[in-house]
Amino acid sequence: MAKIKKRHPRFAKRSKIIYNPKKCYIAETVEIDITGSVNIGDYTRISSGVHIITHKHHWGHSRKRRKDIQKITVHDLEIGKDVFIGINAIIIGISKIGDGDVIGAGAVVTKDVEPYNIVAGNPAKVINIRKEDK
Repeated sequence: MAKIKKRHPRFAKRSKIIYNPKKCYIAETVEIDITGSVNIGDYTRISSGVHIITHKHHWGHSRKRRKDIQKITVHDLEIGKDVFIGINAIIIGISKIGDGDVIGAGAVVTKDVEPYNIVAGNPAKVINIRKEDK
């Protein structure tokens, strides 16, 4: 039987991504922009097709002040320990995903997530809370 070689994702040279490849799994097709830094906790799994964007584009309705209103803000992202991010989830311009969180497949996360929450949907909302094992 042929041995299957585990592939790790490729990041741009200027990427500021901190994680332990022996204690995390990040699928090969994950895309992480390089605007802000990303710190990924141990035992976190990020499924294929996930997009992590560490900046937000602010816009307004006024045409006169377009250059003043349309600014980009950068957020460093902290992903806690024991997190699962489902396939094709999108994480946009937030600062924190807490320990033990579960991000559902296809979720669009636009706000910080408190620890041990299960979020899903577009925009992502808390649908349940992980409880301690008894």
